[in-house]
Parts: sequence; C-alpha cells; structure tokens
Amino acid sequence: MGVSMNNSSANQNPVFKWTWEQTAKMRSPEPYDVISDCTLSELDAPDGSTAFLVFQDHFDEDSGLIRHYAIEAPAGCPMREAFEWGEFTWDEYWTHKDRLYEIIIPFNHGSVSSRMIAPHEISLNAKIRLKNLGERFPFELKRRQLELGVEYSVNFPDKRAKAQSKYSAFMGKYGHRFVKRAA
Repeated sequence: MGVSMNNSSANQNPVFKWTWEQTAKMRSPEPYDVISDCTLSELDAPDGSTAFLVFQDHFDEDSGLIRHYAIEAPAGCPMREAFEWGEFTWDEYWTHKDRLYEIIIPFNHGSVSSRMIAPHEISLNAKIRLKNLGERFPFELKRRQLELGVEYSVNFPDKRAKAQSKYSAFMGKYGHRFVKRAA
C-alpha cells in the first residue's frame, strides 16, 4: 500500500463548527463531479486551514435535515489519493482515523450542527452503503459513468460526440493509472 492508515494525532484536531453558508460552498472536484452510488464533496474547514471529504448519508424529509460524515482530506493528501485510486475500500478509508465529523445540515438555510464521532458511530445506513461500494473506487466510478454515457448516446448522434470527447479527455489524463492498476 505504501500509505499509513494510523492517525495518532486525531484527538489533537480542532473541533470545527460550520455555518450554513460555509456548508453551501461544498464543491465536487474530480472524481466526485459525476453522479454515482455515493455523493462525495469537499468542504473547507471554517478557518480555511484544511479540507474535508464529505460523504452524504441521509436526507430526512420530515425534518429537512441531511446527515453527512466528514474526514480530513486536503487535496494532495496521500491517503485521499490512495482511496481515490482504490488502494483502500470505502469502508477502510472512512474508518481509518480515530475520529471524523458528523455534520447535520438543513436543506434550506438554517443552523448546522457538527460533532466529532468515532467511526463505529457512523449510522447503519452509511455503513451498509460503504460496504456495498466496496472496491469500486472513485476514479473507477467516474470512468464507468463516462463510459456508460458513450454507450447510451449511441441513439443520440448529437450527444455522442460530446460523450466521447469527455471520455477521451478523461482517459487521456488518467488512462495510464488504470493500466498500472490492472497490471
């Protein structure tokens, strides 16, 4: 693997509290910029000191609240990159630290709550989703969705060229990584 999954400094992390406006600025950088089995986003710490990957767990229609789990993972973090390329399963990645954040965000503007939790406190629904995602790593999910876009566009000539162009650009940028992984 080459990347350590031990995080002895987890208890030294600051406790962050986000505002609704800050959470509304979540972004979906590559490879999370496609629809997949799991909604992942990136969220900056309130003080801008780091970034988190945020896994959307559950939307409660009755209360209008969306539960998320966040793990510190700034761009360029070796653990994040290893996860994105499938060196760890989803379950392994989201439970490799001693603590992560549970963030409850209202669908409409309102008060956000966040607290640090241990990985075993992740909801049963989220645990099942992480297990089901297994070894389908984020870049593979994006590659597969782009590939399906090409396949489905066969009956729509006006959309086929765009779908093929997106797939070709992605594979031109990352194809060598897929070949290396298959070897």
